[in-house]
This record gives sequence, C-alpha cells and structure tokens, in this order.
Amino acid sequence: MFISINLKISKSKESLYLGMPDPEIIEINTERGAILNHLDRKSSHTTRPYMTRYEYAKLVGCRALLIKEGDPPKVECEGVYDPIEIAKKEIHERVIPLAIKRRLPNGREEILYISDMNIRDY
Repeated sequence: MFISINLKISKSKESLYLGMPDPEIIEINTERGAILNHLDRKSSHTTRPYMTRYEYAKLVGCRALLIKEGDPPKVECEGVYDPIEIAKKEIHERVIPLAIKRRLPNGREEILYISDMNIRDY
C-alpha cells in the first residue's frame, strides 16, 4: 500500500510515497518486499537496472531528509553526522528502505528495488 502525498513526507509505518516528478521514490514495506521473489522482481523489468544520477540524487535527498527528521540510520556511522553522507553510505550498502518507481512511455509503472540495481559513485 502506497500513500500519495504531494511534496510532503508521511510518517506512517506502512509505507511512504513522495509524489514528485519522475523518478519517484517510494518506501518499501519490508514484509511485502520479503515475500517477493528476487527472480520474479528481476525478470519483470523492461528498463535497465542502472541507477541514473538523477535517481541517485533524489534518493540521497529523500533519505537525508528522513534521517534529519529523526529516522534512525540503517548503517554504522561512527563519527559521521552529516545526513547526506549517511544516506550515501546506506545506498552503497543497499540497506536504504526506499525504491524507485519509473514511469514508462506506454503508461506502465515499474518499481525497482535498490538491491536489484547497479549503482555508480556519483
């Protein structure tokens, strides 16, 4: 279940949806994400599993905002107090609780999980 909110962040525990222009960032429900089979998620994609620099920047910004508002970091951050650096570390360790929703030209939407994507260092 995703909650649609324009430019605001919901603090609900079920899920989070940021209604911003493409690409969209959504928080995955961990119980639902665990049920999905890894092979089924990969085989259903039509786009390439590479994270663009725009998706990377949006992920870093969204996660840094959540950390700044009090969400606990998902990684060890000894001596690091900058939420942006913590968000980058979470992305590269693939423990960030967000996913990317890509809209395709034919009207379909595709959800890509960070664990399934190739990430470059921007």
